[in-house]
Amino acid sequence: MHHLFVYGTLMLKYPANPHRALLEKHCTARFSGWCSGDLYALKSYPAMIPGPGKVYGEILRLENAPELFRMLDEYEGFYPGNPQKSHYLRVETEAFTEDDTPYRCWTYLYNRPVRHLKKLDSGRFF
Repeated sequence: MHHLFVYGTLMLKYPANPHRALLEKHCTARFSGWCSGDLYALKSYPAMIPGPGKVYGEILRLENAPELFRMLDEYEGFYPGNPQKSHYLRVETEAFTEDDTPYRCWTYLYNRPVRHLKKLDSGRFF
């Protein structure tokens, strides 16, 4: 799978994206889109969990995705061999473009309780 759904600090349109150059280097296409889930606010970044809402972001088509995911997994605190320790989990999801074209994508879901977090009912990080 060579698509990634991003909804927070990894969005290419996010002004302070810490991995902009790396993502732009590996990105061959970008679409505005959404996927099912609920979005919560942490201090300076969002947390998405499975849910009935819509989370808005970007679908990125990537080349060299396995190499890129090693770096992004570290950034997101995802440890493939130790999901209990992981801050986020990289999971498969179905994301949709604005015209509802579906894409199978990887995304990062928050792997901690959200009961103490503020829900972002808009489904948008910014």
